[in-house]
Amino acid sequence: MYRISNDLRITKSADKIVESLFRCSKKHNLDDITFSMLSKDSGVSRATIYRIFDNVNDILLYKGSLLYDEIKKHKKIENFKEHVLYVIDFWIANSNYLEVIFKNYKYNIFIELHYQNLDYFEQLFDTKFDKNNIKTQYMISTITSLIPTFLHSWYSHNKKETPEELYEYMCYSLTSLSKLIKNR
Repeated sequence: MYRISNDLRITKSADKIVESLFRCSKKHNLDDITFSMLSKDSGVSRATIYRIFDNVNDILLYKGSLLYDEIKKHKKIENFKEHVLYVIDFWIANSNYLEVIFKNYKYNIFIELHYQNLDYFEQLFDTKFDKNNIKTQYMISTITSLIPTFLHSWYSHNKKETPEELYEYMCYSLTSLSKLIKNR
């Protein structure tokens, strides 16, 4: 688990470490990146890195939490489609983060982020989720897989589709799947 206080020095160090992780991930697999490499690249001491983060996944989780904070700052859009388009557009704008996740198969980071942000999904779906309820767990898994996998396809297609096209494909896929399930 990462440990970030309101101390500006810690926050600046954490941000340097995140940027260093992104730079190092262009040359190395995430599992091969060490805190020594990050220290050398970022100029932040290894001791400080260990004080803030337990491992490289924590760095991704921290950055993802910051990104989710940005999503949550956006005023609630009453129109579900417009909100989903906003979220897709947001992740496209932050595709450097997605690239690290996709290249290194770290989808578990998205699952953890979604559980940390259940309040966001409760507001979005206008319902209360119990994270210990098995139906909630499956719902979060479905949500977790939906947008990232569509964005992964977008990334694999050289980032050609617009957010509107991605939304259309998502609706088509879910509608088709729903029809298939109902017909069985």
